[in-house]
This record gives sequence, structure tokens and C-alpha cells, in this order.
Amino acid sequence: MDSIRPIFEYDDFRKYLKDFYALKKALKENFSFRMLSRLAGFSSPNFFKLVADGKRNLSSESIQRLIKVLKLKKREAVFFETLVLFNQAKSAQEKSRYFESLQRFKSYRAAHQLQDEQMSYYSHWYIVAIRELVQCPQFQNSPEWIARALTPAISTKQAEGAMRVLESLQLIKKNKSGKFVSTDKVVATSREVHSLAVSQFHSQMMDRATEAMQNIPAHLRDLTSVTLAVEESKLESLKQRISEMRKELLARFDAEGTKRERVYQMNFQLFPLSENINLSHREFEGK
Repeated sequence: MDSIRPIFEYDDFRKYLKDFYALKKALKENFSFRMLSRLAGFSSPNFFKLVADGKRNLSSESIQRLIKVLKLKKREAVFFETLVLFNQAKSAQEKSRYFESLQRFKSYRAAHQLQDEQMSYYSHWYIVAIRELVQCPQFQNSPEWIARALTPAISTKQAEGAMRVLESLQLIKKNKSGKFVSTDKVVATSREVHSLAVSQFHSQMMDRATEAMQNIPAHLRDLTSVTLAVEESKLESLKQRISEMRKELLARFDAEGTKRERVYQMNFQLFPLSENINLSHREFEGK
């Protein structure tokens, strides 16, 4: 191993740090994480390893220290800092903002062209809906028809773009008669980008649910919820039951031979509305 990939090809700065270390270790057998930490001026001898393993985050100051050790050029340094901020972002909005900054680097876009298309699949609610719409017998390849068929309606341009994404990802294909049909191909992205895209997708679908309360007749929708107090140790069991219910519904209503007439969205949300009140007084007050 005498070199590593250009930094612009990475979407996880921790993977870049691990590859950097592996290269140095291959060139110099006695090279160590302790040595790297010392070169960067970190007081903890294993700080570099903790960061690379995802057990510690980088501050603005430590980012600059690592840039010097990594000997990054100016544009590489800016990219590295942006990548760190993207990977460490806590909210979907923050992550989305840094992802847009990464997209400004031409070398990054070139290395992740397919990933951008995969990102688009989840970034626009109507692309997922159109993939399902394709399975309806009355489906028409016409972008004008597709745009009018969705609720709310989209533009013809958006419909054209969605079909290009679906076709490029091989999620749809033309049959012998020239009509688009759905395929069984799975969308796969990096963990970071997948997490961001899916968060945006769920956010958009919750917006659609809010609109449905006002615009869709009651007999065509079902918007209900339940609020319950549970034992936190049983949370995984509860999530598993929701997962099983999703699979059961798909098996029953989306099975082969099912008559498909309309695309529906069913959202499942589970999130806390309180703190864990079983914590000790000190733990609870400290939150």
C-alpha cells in the first residue's frame, strides 16, 4: 500500500483517517496511533484512534491540528473540515446543509454521481410514489399523465426527472411493449447519505399527512394515533412489533396478483414525549 484514494472520494472522514493510518503503518512498521496523536498535539495518546473508531468527535481546533498532520492542501483542508461537520451533524437540517456544501466540490460530485441519484430517490417524496404508481395496470409513460395522477399534483418537469432517476437506478425498466414496469432492485447508499435522505423522506411524508388532514376526504384516509406509557426495557420489543406489522401489511395488500388502483402512504412514528422518569433524581435533574 503506497497511497490512498483522493480525499474527495470519501463520504466519511473517519474512514479517511483509518486509511491514512494504514498507509503510514505500511510504510513504517513502528508507526502508531500514539505517534499520530503526539504529532497532532493531543494530550490523550489514543485520541486519534478514538476519533477514527467513532468514539470521539473533533472540535474546530482539533480539525485544524489534524489538517496539518494529514498535510492537506488548501482545498482538501476545506473539504475535510466540511466532511467532518457533515459526519458529526446532529440534526437532519444541519446535515443537509453540509451535504450541499460537499456537493460544491466538483471532484466529490464526480466520485459520487450514482450516490447523488440514490440520494434523489428519497429526497423527493413523489419519486417513491411514482415507483409504486408504475405497478398500476392503467399507468401511462407520459410525464403529463404522471404529474396529474399524483396527490398533490407535481409538474411535468418533476415527473420527467423522477422517471430518469428511477430508470438510471434500474428501479424501473421498459418491457417488450415499451411500457415501464417495476423491478426488484434495492436502493443502496452509504450509511451517512442514506440516513440523511431517509430523514428528509420521512419529513416530507409527514408534511403530506398534515396536508391530507385538510385536503383528503375522511373516507379516503385514516389518521389516528395512540399515546402510551411503556417500560423502556421493552422498547425494542415494541419496535419489533411495528416492524412485523409493516411486513404483514405488505404481504397481505401488496402481494403478487393484487389489483393496484391507487398509491397510499402509511406512516409509522414512535418517539418519546417525556424523559425517563425512573432515573435517579440527580440523573433526571442533570438532563
